Amino acid sequence: MAEIEAERFDLYLGLKKALGDDMADKLINHLPPSKWSDFARQSDMLARFDDMEGRFRLVDQKFDLIERRFEQIDRRFEQIESQFDLINRRFEQIDRRFEQIDQRLDLLDQRIDRLENRIRVLTGFMITVGLALTVMFVQLNMSIAALR
Repeated sequence: MAEIEAERFDLYLGLKKALGDDMADKLINHLPPSKWSDFARQSDMLARFDDMEGRFRLVDQKFDLIERRFEQIDRRFEQIESQFDLINRRFEQIDRRFEQIDQRLDLLDQRIDRLENRIRVLTGFMITVGLALTVMFVQLNMSIAALR
């Protein structure tokens, strides 16, 4: 780069001698700060833009593929969600059935409690009747023995 600057300075000095300070300043300010080969031509830029446009098309196509894949995944999630809804409804039915069974078991427990109470009462009654009959038989035997 120092070589280019030296050449530029030499050119500037030559222009000053030939054209004067003002014209040399104007002209040197319109020259590029590096070699002309470092600059891109319009055709180079258009080729680059075409290349970039092609790459952007590929990126767009890939995004379209990704979007379609996400749509497929969304549909699959909807199917799974629908299956979970069915399972939840089935569990709700099962829960209701268990509640009904629990209610019936509670009724059966109440009936069993009432039956147990009746059996106790009946057992007490039978014991009382048995004792009463025993007392009656004893009295009857005593009465028969007294008659003899």
